[in-house]
This record gives sequence, structure tokens and C-alpha cells, in this order.
Amino acid sequence: MATKAEIILDTRRETSKGYPIKIRIYNDGRKYLSLKEYSSIEHWGDNGLLKSHPDYRRLKKKLLDREFQLVREVDYCNENNLGLIESFELIKNGIDDRETRILQLKKELRSLEGDNEAMLFEFWDLFIKERISQKKSIKAFVDTKQQLKDFMLVDDMAINDINYEFLNEFSNYKYANDCGTGGVSFYLRTLRTVYLAAQKRESLGIKSVNPFKGLINESVSKDPVEMTVDEMKKWKNFTPHKFTRESAAKKMIKKRDMWLFQFYIGGHDFVDIALLEWKKNIRNGRIRFKRYKNRRHPNGGPTIDNVLTPMAMEIIKKHGTPYRDRVFSFIPHPNDKESYSHYINNTRRALKKISEDLELKDRMNTKSTRYIFKTWGDQLQIHEGTIKQIQGHSKQGVSSRYGARLPDRVVDRVMKKIITRKK
Repeated sequence: MATKAEIILDTRRETSKGYPIKIRIYNDGRKYLSLKEYSSIEHWGDNGLLKSHPDYRRLKKKLLDREFQLVREVDYCNENNLGLIESFELIKNGIDDRETRILQLKKELRSLEGDNEAMLFEFWDLFIKERISQKKSIKAFVDTKQQLKDFMLVDDMAINDINYEFLNEFSNYKYANDCGTGGVSFYLRTLRTVYLAAQKRESLGIKSVNPFKGLINESVSKDPVEMTVDEMKKWKNFTPHKFTRESAAKKMIKKRDMWLFQFYIGGHDFVDIALLEWKKNIRNGRIRFKRYKNRRHPNGGPTIDNVLTPMAMEIIKKHGTPYRDRVFSFIPHPNDKESYSHYINNTRRALKKISEDLELKDRMNTKSTRYIFKTWGDQLQIHEGTIKQIQGHSKQGVSSRYGARLPDRVVDRVMKKIITRKK
């Protein structure tokens, strides 16, 4: 198994200084390496440390430097087929200066032999370093580089050797390994970004061609799912097959109920459900929060302030965790990316299985409730502005800028009309 590593905020145990920042290392298991730095959850986002951290400038520089070093260390672990313990020790102690010198000598040797072609992964590492200095995310580039290294039979290749045939073979390799169209397009787009960046540097002598033409699906998005009123009734009444293990059946029902809860509060994202807190977001029979998706927007975007209908309250009563800060604390915190991703993937599989068992026209997923709620509102001829307020969309157009927020009684009536729709 390939070694992978990332810098994370370890939210499993809080100390007096906050949560520890660690390197999480995977390879047939996982180990953690402390960086002896700390942060609270509110100062840590999807891309790591936030500017709100009181020691941001010093700590951000340290983490960026460590992240770039980590990329080289992981590459070395995989090139030498190191296991988890060996990888941990190498990442802990760093790559010997001797290895760095070997890489430099190899580059010099190619130059002396007259082989001055720009090499893909050498430039790739430079590109990643530049993005780190620009404080941009490098995850997509680290992941895609590893996918290419798994595919290629050589340690590196000339950038000018990237052609349609190579890209087509890589695409077919990924399809054969159960990668979908969206995933293949993602890897190709990421590779294209690096390729075009190299092409702009005249000193590298990259050919002015576009080998990606015709290979990248620029419109991978699917049509929104649909659900009829009759299908919704079947969904609410779903019971697992009688031969399903009791523990598995309970998990399936819980995931079904969480999907319904998303719908009952206006079709909101699963991550917003995961982050709900009792004191902060639930009060006076209402649910109030800002969408996680808008966290980078000024003031966090529009505020959601929707009524909790009896159906939504019943799910909170059934599955809520009243002795924890979060309403549904059994869902891993989104800051724990690995655990949260694992939970989401299991949820998607469960929703797909329920959809298949009920023989629904479309397969439901964690994003489906948003489309369904909006579609039902349109079919009931609900005013678009009301739906936007319920779902937290920013209003567009000149006239909407001067429109006041609709009163609760109006929006609540619409909410109930949509989720209790009879036909």
C-alpha cells in the first residue's frame, strides 16, 4: 500500500493549549506525528490554519515549510516501498542530506549527457513549492502526482512526451480501476494545469500543442435527481430486508432519517447537519445557522432561520445527542477529514441501497434533498425568493437588493406546505 500523509488538527483530545496539530501517516494503518503546535477548531478550516489564529504568521510559515518537506518525504517512502513504521521514522527524522545530493547529481548527470529535457515530476515539485509560497492548496496536485506515479513504469518522464496516446492510456487505466468520469476529468484537469504552467516558461522548451483536446469532459455534472410524492412515502416507510443484521438495519434507518432531516429543514447540506450545535443553532423551535459552503464569504453569507416542524423535531428527539455540544455528534466532525469522508461514503452507499431496494427512478445521495425541495417548491408555484431565503441563496438582481427578509410566518407556512405535500 502507498504511503500517504497530511497535516491535520487532531480533534480527538483537547489539551489546555487547544487541539494538537499533527502529521497523520497512512500505510496499512495510521500513525500520528506531533508538530508540537496547537489550535482551536475555530482557527482551523478546510485548507488548514485560518488567519484568525493569534499566531498565524509564524505558524503558517512553519506549516507551509513542513508541508513541502512532507511531499518529498512521502515520495521517497513510495519510491522505496517503505511500510508504515519505516515511513513514520523517515517522516519523523527527515530525508538524509545524502538522498538530496543524489537527486542533484542525477540532474547534473542528465545535463552532462546532453539530456536537458524538462522532466514532469521535477517541474511538478517546483510547481507545488510555488503554490505553497502563494498560500494555495496543493492537495489536488499531490494526489494527482501519486496517481500518475502509480500508472507509470518509470520514475519520471519528459514533459514533451505527454501526448494524446499517453493521456488516453492513463484515462483507460483509471476507468479500469473503477474511477468514474468525474474522477478521470479531475486528474486530467490537474495535470493540464501543471502542463500549461510549464508551457508558459519559455526556457523549458515545451511544445505549443494541446494534447488534452478531446479527452477532458468539461461538463461532468449530472441532471438533478427527482422524487415523486409516492416515492417519498415509500422512502419514509422503508424497512430493511428481514435478513439484514439488526445492527446494520439500525444504521440504515438512521441514515435514512438524517436524509429526511436534511429535507425537513429546507434541503440543506450534510456538512451543515454535522456541524449543528445545541446552544448555537437550535432555539425556540427554530434552526439558525450559516451554510458551511459560504464560510469564506463576507459575514458568512445569508443566515438560515427555518422552523423545526414536528417531523424534524421527532428526528432530533430520536437521534440527537443532548449531552454533547453537537446535535448529531455521532457524525464525525468535518475537521477530521478522514473519519468524516469515511462516514459520508458509508452514508452514500446506504442511500443508494435504499433507493435500489425501493426501486426508485433515481438514486438518492446526500445532495438530493436540496434538488427535491427546490423542485417541489417550483411545482407548487412557490415564489422563488421564498425558496432562496429557506435554502440560504444570495438574492440576485437590482430589485432584490432592496427587498427585506420575508417574515417568519410566511416562510414557515411555505416550509410546511412543501414538506407535507400530498400530491
